[in-house]
Amino acid sequence: MSKSLLRNTKFIFPLILFLAPSSAWAQELNSDLDLAVPEDTGPNQAQYIGEGGISVYGAYYGESYTFSSDENVISWTYFDSSSGQSCSFTDNGQTLSVTAIGVEGGSDCTVTATTASGEKTVVFPIFRRPVNVFNNDFSWKTKIYDGNGDFTIAGDFTAQPFVGFSEAVLAGDDVSVVYNGTTTITLDAAEQDVGLGNDTDPPNVGAYRLLYEDAWTVSGVDVDNGNYGVGLPRYVDVTITKAPLTVFCPDIQVEYQSSAALPDPVFSGLVSGETSANLVDTYICSTAYAAGDPPGNYDLSVNSGTERNYTVATQTGVLTVVDSTRVSANSAISPSNLSLKEGASAEVVLSADQSGTWSVTSAPADATVSVSGSTATITIGAGAQPGSGTVTFLFTPDDTTTYALQSHDLDLEIIQVQNVDGFFGGGTRKFC
Repeated sequence: MSKSLLRNTKFIFPLILFLAPSSAWAQELNSDLDLAVPEDTGPNQAQYIGEGGISVYGAYYGESYTFSSDENVISWTYFDSSSGQSCSFTDNGQTLSVTAIGVEGGSDCTVTATTASGEKTVVFPIFRRPVNVFNNDFSWKTKIYDGNGDFTIAGDFTAQPFVGFSEAVLAGDDVSVVYNGTTTITLDAAEQDVGLGNDTDPPNVGAYRLLYEDAWTVSGVDVDNGNYGVGLPRYVDVTITKAPLTVFCPDIQVEYQSSAALPDPVFSGLVSGETSANLVDTYICSTAYAAGDPPGNYDLSVNSGTERNYTVATQTGVLTVVDSTRVSANSAISPSNLSLKEGASAEVVLSADQSGTWSVTSAPADATVSVSGSTATITIGAGAQPGSGTVTFLFTPDDTTTYALQSHDLDLEIIQVQNVDGFFGGGTRKFC
C-alpha cells in the first residue's frame, strides 16, 4: 500500500486504512460501541479503539462526508452492508460523497478507491446521532448552603445539538425528551467527576457536577430503531454558596466590684441542626471591663472567623455594671451637649449633693478636658475634623460605702467653620 491514504477532505482528519474485514467482524465491533461519544469530538471526528487495537473512524447518522485520495482515482467502489439503509453514495469522479442515512441495527459501510498504485479501502461503522439534553432553567442550579445536597429541579428538559452538530434532531425524525416528573436530585460524593477539579465533598459549599440523567428519557421511533442515542451532558453544574451566620454575645449584668463571668457566643443561622461544633473557628466573648471599674456599660465583643459553609458577621453585646448595694448620689452635669468649632472652648458645670471627686473617663481624641473642682473645661484642638463623640464624667463620692459612683455622658459635636465672603462695609466677614 502506498503512502497515499484515503482521507476526509471536508474535515481534514486521517482515516486508518486496512484490508477490508468481514462484515461479521465489523458488525460485532459496532455492537460493542458506546452510545455516547467524547465531548471533545465533532460529528466527523469520532474514533473508537476496536478489537486488536485497530482505530476505527465512524460516520454519524444524518451527517455527510467527502472522501478523496492524493492519487488520481480511477474508480470508486462502495458497499452498504445493510443494503442501502446505512449509507448513500454519490460518485463525483475524484471524490465520493457519503451520507449516513441510518444505523438500523449496527451496520457498516465500505469505501474503496482504485488508483494506479492499487486499492485503498476503509470500512467504517455508522454511529447513532447523539442527543444532548439540557435543562433550560438556571434558577435552581445555585442554592445557599442548607446542610444537604438536595436540588429541586425547575424548568423543562430539551434536546439540543451535540458538539459540532447543527441540529439536534433531523427534520421529520421522531425523537422526544420526556421529563419523568422528578422534583429533587440529591448530590452525593459518588456522583462527582474528580477530573473536573470540582468539589468532591457534598453538601459543603463548592461547585459540583450533578448527574441528573434519571430525570428524563429520550424516546421515539428513531431512538428505538438505533438512529439516535444519548449524548452529553448527562449532568448539570451546580453551586452551593455560603449561608449567612451571625455570632454575638448576649447582654449580661455585673455587680460593681465583681468579676464578669463572660457568656458563650450565640449563633444565629446554623442550618440542619448544626452546632458550633460543626464550625472551623472557635468563637469567644471578651470585654475590656475588669473588677473595680466604675458602673456603666461596656462592650462585649466576639472574634470573627472564616468558615467553609458560612459568611460570618459579628454583633457586639453590652455588659452593664450596676451598683445595687448603694444609693446613687444626686449628681449632674450642665449642659449635657455641646457644639464647638476648631480651637473653641466651653465650660461644663459639675454638681452633686454629696462631697466627692469628679473625673473624666473618656473623651474624643480632638477634645482636651480638664476638671477643676465643680467646673470642667472642654477645648477643641487645632485641625480637628467635624464629627461627634462622647465625653464621660465620673462622680466618685467620698462616702463610697453609702453612695454609688455615677457616670454622666456629654454629647459633643465638632462643627465646621464656614467662611462667607461678601461686601459688608467694604470688608470680609467671617461667620462661625
